[in-house]
Amino acid sequence: MNNTTLTISNLNGIHKSEQTIRDIEITLKEHQSMVIFGANGAGKTSLLRAIMGLDKISSGTIQMNGQNFHTMSTRQRAHLGIGYCPEGRRLFPGLTVWETLAVSFSGKKAERDQRIEEIFELLPALKIKKGDRAWSLSGGQQQMLAIARATINTPKLILLDEPTLGLSPVMIDEIMEIVGSIKKNGATIIMAEQKIEPSLSIGDLVIVLSRGEIIYKGTGDDIDPDQIASMVMTGALTPDFNKSPAQLAANILLDIEAIHIRPDDPFTFTSGRLSPVYVDCRRIISFPRARSELMKMGVSLLNHEAGVEVFDAVAGGETAGIPFAAWIAELLGLPMLYIRKQAKGFGRNARIEGTFKEDANILLVEDLATDGGSKLSFINAIREAGGKVDHCFVVFHYGNFPESTENLKSAGVSLHGLCTWWDVLQVAATRTYTAEQINTVKDFLNDPDDWADRNKLS
Repeated sequence: MNNTTLTISNLNGIHKSEQTIRDIEITLKEHQSMVIFGANGAGKTSLLRAIMGLDKISSGTIQMNGQNFHTMSTRQRAHLGIGYCPEGRRLFPGLTVWETLAVSFSGKKAERDQRIEEIFELLPALKIKKGDRAWSLSGGQQQMLAIARATINTPKLILLDEPTLGLSPVMIDEIMEIVGSIKKNGATIIMAEQKIEPSLSIGDLVIVLSRGEIIYKGTGDDIDPDQIASMVMTGALTPDFNKSPAQLAANILLDIEAIHIRPDDPFTFTSGRLSPVYVDCRRIISFPRARSELMKMGVSLLNHEAGVEVFDAVAGGETAGIPFAAWIAELLGLPMLYIRKQAKGFGRNARIEGTFKEDANILLVEDLATDGGSKLSFINAIREAGGKVDHCFVVFHYGNFPESTENLKSAGVSLHGLCTWWDVLQVAATRTYTAEQINTVKDFLNDPDDWADRNKLS
């Protein structure tokens, strides 16, 4: 007897004329479930929509219990036994809980009422609210209702798109218990999620997507949450720091849209210099997983290039360097300081917030380096206060101003940066940027002053 519920072969999907999933191969046996992880835009939702018939399939096949259904309409797939809970719940706000379930049921009235009661037994919180309209429910209750709607017709296969999105930790645990109960009742579940640890218990199979491709497939027991988080952020199966640290960092910065390439509408810096590129490292603070991965990569870089246990404290330059210094200090288990741009008060510590011992070896941390000028000011402030500075770490080094490393080197300081514009261009060439855009940026990087002169606004 064939106990395979779902077989996806060589599946390629399209959304709004853009390819979203590539060469997907998945086999799920009866009662098995799968969790899909990936960064935003990795293809999680696109894969679910392709299975449900909401996105076009350019090639490949999908079978359920041996029956091809990739050419069926969404309605036909629902009748075949597929339930779908979309991201964002998509409820009708004016319908009550009971009405939402009633209009979603495809059987007879007597069967409908019995099935709704079964749903209420599984989700007693909804029974209490059965006469309330969807808009009046809490976020967690709305998610319960969306899941209930997807399961009302007892589907063989249930697709859940980020069911814990926007929920509190307590409600996340409750939703996961509900999903676990549905799985125990015999349904096959495919769930796209961002919350890694609570989701692993659901998945007999775990896949990680990056740019629409499966980069990892295995069981939840074969991999730990940190490894999954690293793959999600770097888009790499085995993020080996020695192999390509700079490109991994550049990939993350592109993913969180901290990188801006705009040759046709150049940026004007405060110095008056024109540039076709701009990096906004401050965006990192709003992306916890991105900053966690970047800071861990930073510590690994420092261990490789500066040595282990060589620093006594970490200092951040006002203002942009302060959060990065705090995160690096936390990972290194070291005290943190911050250096003011202007003195406050008197004495040699007038620019230093925090305390350190005489001759302490201090790591200066900043967000980025261009020509290195501001770094020298911070370095001098630390040295004037009695500290030593031999190393400076930045997330991003422009890499096209030779004076940045030369000025710091002449001051006895080594500069350590995760990536440069040259690294970004290598990664950008694999994305949607045109050859003309990339060549324009290369032109700028090779001679920024000449490029600026030729592109001055009239």
